[in-house]
Amino acid sequence: MQKLTLCLALTLGLLATPLTAQTVPAPSTPAGWHPQLLFGTVNFNEQLANSPQQWQKTAARADGMLLHIHFWVRHMSTPSNNKVENAEAIERAIAPSLQGKKNIVELTYHIRDTGSSPEEIGRDHAAQVEKLEKDIGVSIDAVNVDWILSGFEVQMGEMPRQDNETDDVYFTRILNGVLAKSARYVAAFRAEGRTEKLIAVFPPIYMDEGPWTNARKQKRPGLTTSRVLNGLFDAGFDGFTADSPYFVLSNPTYRVAGYYDALRSIEWTCHQRGKSFGIILNGDNQEVGVAYDVQFGKTSLEALGLVRDAGLRPDQLVLESWYKGPFTLVPEDQAGTFSNTVMQVAAKLDADK
Repeated sequence: MQKLTLCLALTLGLLATPLTAQTVPAPSTPAGWHPQLLFGTVNFNEQLANSPQQWQKTAARADGMLLHIHFWVRHMSTPSNNKVENAEAIERAIAPSLQGKKNIVELTYHIRDTGSSPEEIGRDHAAQVEKLEKDIGVSIDAVNVDWILSGFEVQMGEMPRQDNETDDVYFTRILNGVLAKSARYVAAFRAEGRTEKLIAVFPPIYMDEGPWTNARKQKRPGLTTSRVLNGLFDAGFDGFTADSPYFVLSNPTYRVAGYYDALRSIEWTCHQRGKSFGIILNGDNQEVGVAYDVQFGKTSLEALGLVRDAGLRPDQLVLESWYKGPFTLVPEDQAGTFSNTVMQVAAKLDADK
């Protein structure tokens, strides 16, 4: 309870301020870029379980695995949402290859309506981490908290705009309410004795930042990604990962509209606060089977190139798929497999050292 009170006081005290523009220095390209590299997918993980020798180099080179909630917690495939038979046995078979790694589990923070309890979500996340560590045998370094943006709409429903209330006052009030709930989530997670890092994840394409206006054109004056992140950091979050797939990074209209400026601004905010900044790499496509896998690898590598060329230097790169593919995960020395794509990304990163 004392932790909760402190988090709320910090959050509400800092953010009850007028909406102001952020001045960001020009991007720089620091030498010696050594990001963490993580990988993970929802489907076909039994291939990793059945053939650990076929991805030994991948396991050794990667800093950890991204454990997506849909398989590792819900035990389901995507997009069919079918139950995966023997999912926990598959997980236990993969676990030995992940020993000593900085694995990250991705869990969902979703305030669906006024009845949603941040405390219940926090306790559930703590329980899922404990189960993965104790029952499955996978060490967890951090939780990627899939921070669902629809929480703003729920908060606006709880806090109707008052007569003559300015944008500054009203949206500061909304933001404070949203962040207060996030602080309660963090406090509940920590109260269960969990010390893992908490990293917020959402698509910055759907939030304003600098010259960038969110792609859905939702009017939330002053609620920029950086302003939200500063509040989340005050509430106890340890970093941010941008969900920014290839189709977003490669969109020329978005580039002209300032999307890369937004990403650079967000990275700067994270690093100014001493927090981590990450980017998810992937590229969905309409192919199936081998053709899908080859195209997924190609667009993932192109996404890495776009990140580099934009002067972005994230602390973590997460090669992650929640799509129907890749279909073939191993062997790592076969062109087009998911593990081979991981190794190709690693080779690009190692060439930069």
